Amino acid sequence: MSITIQSGLRHMDLSCLVDDSTGIERLELALSRASSGNLKSQLYTYIEDRNETRALIVGHELSRRGIPPCFRGVNMNDGELFGHESGQIFAMLDLQWVATQYPRHEPHWKRAKGIWVNQKYTATARYLLWSGRRSPGQVAVALNLTDQQQLECTWIQFTTVARWRSRLIQRIPFARERIAESVRMKDRRSVEEQDATIKRRVDLWICAELGDWKPQRTADLYEMKTGEVLQRNLVAKQLAKLPKVRRTSNVSSICDPSPELRSGVGLSH
Repeated sequence: MSITIQSGLRHMDLSCLVDDSTGIERLELALSRASSGNLKSQLYTYIEDRNETRALIVGHELSRRGIPPCFRGVNMNDGELFGHESGQIFAMLDLQWVATQYPRHEPHWKRAKGIWVNQKYTATARYLLWSGRRSPGQVAVALNLTDQQQLECTWIQFTTVARWRSRLIQRIPFARERIAESVRMKDRRSVEEQDATIKRRVDLWICAELGDWKPQRTADLYEMKTGEVLQRNLVAKQLAKLPKVRRTSNVSSICDPSPELRSGVGLSH
């Protein structure tokens, strides 16, 4: 699947989510001081609690940092935990990401342009979702999203994109197994250091798959996922060390929530 990266993050006015304008500056300051890990943890809690407004407030800060919904530690595969009701929140987080990350994007539906206008964002988002009556694919058509943009989301995806992502998820355990086997065999450092290397290479493998095994695209996605900037030439060398995995049977997650995420740790400064 061919993927392209587009940049250009813009700020979204939180007044479209919070009525108390006097508290917005304090809220933005608290969010800006929180670690990305704590923000992901809080997002997990708010989705679990079906608290859409708070989830969107945290999602705003994650979007500002360039962390897409697919790399936030929670996704629609956790259906038994979150239930069908949370689909609306996942969809709203996707719309928020698209609105902040792609300010110059041209949607297919004229009315969809409202998600790029703070005063119209909420009403337009409700219109696009139509109380759950529109399918993820229909919303993707309305917004004219590319495969890359859809893969950054968790809900707004064509069926073909969602199936491709599902197959990727199924291949992760096998990639992790092969990467671990290679590292354990050749690396003479401590187990802890080996574990860190395995985690980095698994993250890189996931980004390579999402980035069509192109070095610069992989590097861009890796920065989104981990916050670490890698040079294109370094990524190119690392890609040659990674396995190509096609077998699928077990299921994992692109963004496996850590025990810390599941514990619901609050925001910290």
